[in-house]
Amino acid sequence: SLEEAGELENRTKCLISYLPPASTSSRDLMQMLARFNRLDVISMDAIPRISAAQTMDATTSMETLCGYRATLECFTNFQRFSNQQTTATGKLPAAKVLVIGAGALGLSAIQTAKSLGAVVKVFDSRKQRRERVEHLGADFIDFSLTEDDNTGNAELSPEYYQKQRTVVGELVAKMNIIISTVQITGRTAPILITKEAVGNMRPGSVIFDLAAQTGGNCEFTKVDENFVEPSSRVRIIGYTDLPSRMALQSSELYAKNLYHLVEEMCGKGGDARNFNVDLDNDIVGPATVVSQGSVRWKPNSQAINDGNYSPDKFSSSEHDALKGNALFEERRNLNEALLDRDEPRSDAVGALPALGPSRKRFASLRSFFKILLSAAFFIGLGLITPIEEIPYFFPLLLSVVVGYMLVWNVAAALYTPLMGVTNAISGIIVLAAMVELDPDRENAGYGDSAISSIVVGLASTNIVGGFIVTHRMLDRFKRHS
Repeated sequence: SLEEAGELENRTKCLISYLPPASTSSRDLMQMLARFNRLDVISMDAIPRISAAQTMDATTSMETLCGYRATLECFTNFQRFSNQQTTATGKLPAAKVLVIGAGALGLSAIQTAKSLGAVVKVFDSRKQRRERVEHLGADFIDFSLTEDDNTGNAELSPEYYQKQRTVVGELVAKMNIIISTVQITGRTAPILITKEAVGNMRPGSVIFDLAAQTGGNCEFTKVDENFVEPSSRVRIIGYTDLPSRMALQSSELYAKNLYHLVEEMCGKGGDARNFNVDLDNDIVGPATVVSQGSVRWKPNSQAINDGNYSPDKFSSSEHDALKGNALFEERRNLNEALLDRDEPRSDAVGALPALGPSRKRFASLRSFFKILLSAAFFIGLGLITPIEEIPYFFPLLLSVVVGYMLVWNVAAALYTPLMGVTNAISGIIVLAAMVELDPDRENAGYGDSAISSIVVGLASTNIVGGFIVTHRMLDRFKRHS
């Protein structure tokens, strides 16, 4: 209430809490809290999904816990073996589990079901999730989209969901357990499991709808209820209080998330006297939804925080309003860089619109001139190089091509660990360059010494920078006493 908020302002200057900024009720609450000029409000739901904020991401912590608990609830109600059993009466098959959605909820459910010996299949329209799913030992079911569905607005198309419902309807009929996790921030969850699909399932099957709080992915779902649908005899569970069913674990996880967030706000050393709501901080800034009498959260902020930035989803005025957001600038710069590469964006950024004919023609000409200049360079190099040193160019060129292809195709999320791995390669380069610096070496010249000195300097810089970056990355995961 307004009175309670007034008392809150008198006692504190910063409120840290769960506050889903995309929901209507939360927007009204944010407007009410904005009336108090000295109050800063940080939403744990708005913590950006970046590597530096992993230890503070309460949403992922709770989703991991919910996926685990939901899987246990399913097998508790399934009343059959989860893994394959061989008995005197014959062989009993393992339970077949379908997980719809491969986010944090889905991945946790997959891992738990696999550990129980079940056969797990995963349905997700995002093909970029395949690698994560298969790494956990589950089968990824490919959902092919038409060319028109790749516009970035496919999730809003009724035809798109109808295709999903058709595919899901065929899958659920063969499964024993369905765990559905599909939700859209600030919107009602899409219906993916229809009444007809439930009717085709085997009696005794179980559906756990983790999207029950936002409407549910199954037409039969009832919030916070566990019941058997009479006509199909399929059990449907719509619990929304899974963290409370594992109160000790969820409290411990949430406490750790809060600890790391407050530590970030206290700066280096974690001194409480330096506690500050720094709006320029890449973590604290996006998570601060109300500050000093104004609502900072924008309707598109959550898409940026979740890594779903897409240029065509923002108007020019929204671009201007979000220019101060460091994470927004990072996503935009990455998109522009990938556009120059004439490649589709990675999973962290979403899908880009196709390049126009003039842009493609320009990219082709640019590639042609690159090849032409490279050929001229190597022909000239061959003309001035002694014949006995020509064979050394073959391993050099091979290493350049292989190194270029490996580094260029690494996902953006792996750049930091890649920096640490290249320390070993840089060390080899330094040793080779130091050998070339030997003044007593046969045929040693000033040109060789100059080039070797430059190589030693550049490689040493890479080594030192690699160790610094790796140390900072690992420091995020240290246990603080």
